[in-house]
Amino acid sequence: MPNVLHSEIVEAEGHLIDSQLLNSIFDRVIERGGLFEVLRFDIGRDNEAYSKLTLKVSAQSPKALVGLLEALMPLGCHSQPEREATLRQAEDSACVPDDFYSTTNHR
Repeated sequence: MPNVLHSEIVEAEGHLIDSQLLNSIFDRVIERGGLFEVLRFDIGRDNEAYSKLTLKVSAQSPKALVGLLEALMPLGCHSQPEREATLRQAEDSACVPDDFYSTTNHR
């Protein structure tokens, strides 16, 4: 695969393990030539509780990504809605606001 991949975050919720949907989702990504990374997987604690999956899927081109997303929809996957980022100017160099949350190591 080329160095530049086109990616999207998708989610699925339901009885993903016992219904074999989890395996089907992974297989579908691979069959379509894509890559996936499990970002979060919460397993339901009993037979009544649903599992929740957050997955990053990637493809070689925007067109291939759209095809992959369309192939995942019948399996219960849906894209996460895009959210606006909040940008604020820092008060000084090398500092962040008190309520700043870093997704990487911030020192």
